[in-house]
Amino acid sequence: MIRQILTVGVLVLVWPVSHCLAADVPTSLRAQRVIERLAPILERTLRVRGLRYGAPIFLRLFKESKELEMWVQGGARFHLFRT
Repeated sequence: MIRQILTVGVLVLVWPVSHCLAADVPTSLRAQRVIERLAPILERTLRVRGLRYGAPIFLRLFKESKELEMWVQGGARFHLFRT
C-alpha cells in the first residue's frame, strides 16, 4: 500500500513540477493534502539515492506484467527509482 501511495505521489509531485505549467498542477484540496503528506518523504527518499526532487522522469509501462517503472534523471543519465 505504501509503495502504491509513493508511486502515485511521485507522479503527482515530480512530473508536474518539472514539465507542466503551474496551472496544470492539481489544485484540489485532496491533491494539496497528498502533496503535503508525501513531498517530505519523497524528497528524503530521492536525496538518499543521490537524486533530486523535481528532476525529469521517464516512465515505462509494461501492460502484460502490469508494472510501471519510474526512472529519475540524475546527471546525464536516468536511474531506476521504483518499479
